[in-house]
Amino acid sequence: MSTCMSRRRMLELGGKGLAVAATAGAGITLIPNESLAIDWLSWFRRDTQMEHGGKVQSIEGRAFADQKPMQVGQTIRSGQQVKVSNPGSVVIVLEDNTIFKIYGGAIIELALKRMEESIIRLITGAIQAVVPAGSNFLVAGPAATIGVKGTVIYREVFGEHPAPGKTIEGDYPIPAGVNDYFCGCFGDVDFLDKHTGEPFHTAHSRYHEAYFLDPGTKNMLVKAPMLNHFDQGIRELIDLQPGQKHDASWLKH
Repeated sequence: MSTCMSRRRMLELGGKGLAVAATAGAGITLIPNESLAIDWLSWFRRDTQMEHGGKVQSIEGRAFADQKPMQVGQTIRSGQQVKVSNPGSVVIVLEDNTIFKIYGGAIIELALKRMEESIIRLITGAIQAVVPAGSNFLVAGPAATIGVKGTVIYREVFGEHPAPGKTIEGDYPIPAGVNDYFCGCFGDVDFLDKHTGEPFHTAHSRYHEAYFLDPGTKNMLVKAPMLNHFDQGIRELIDLQPGQKHDASWLKH
């Protein structure tokens, strides 16, 4: 299957989320051909036998890998399921200096065939990730899969009856029936069909472009505020990043 979409094919995908933001600076555009330089489609076809892992940098509260207690400094092997107690958090660093924080109540699975072909499956809860330029990840969730390209992202999968989210201004209600939220805090991402891996949207964020992912709507993506994550937390995560750290000049608070 070709990774380049014709104009006709784009129109056929209109019901899957090919919406163009109407306001300047909204950060969402139809996918130009150059954004498909990464062959995301092939990632969905590959065998995900695991070869790599990540190092646990910090733990608050309790955390488990395949139901066994985790410890600072241990290696989490690709293919393991990580669960974090609430309240609590775990910070894991991968071999390419990608760093991500798993929040309390979250369950994730890692699939790291090679460091440039890695998948984080978010089953429930929230993660924040800082991915260095040149590294690419898939972040899978219930509504869609996100192709991350050297990006700072936040993603949360809500429970059945989610409490209102937290914003700088105060509480924000989660729309009824929505259980998937994504924020491209800074950088470029592709939105992919969760079943086929076919790209249907791209976002170029320079400061927190966030969406509820609602399959019940025509265009999938519903504009949302910066929810349950803040600039200070991103700064703290970047400070923990080994090696060359992600640029933090875009952070405002």
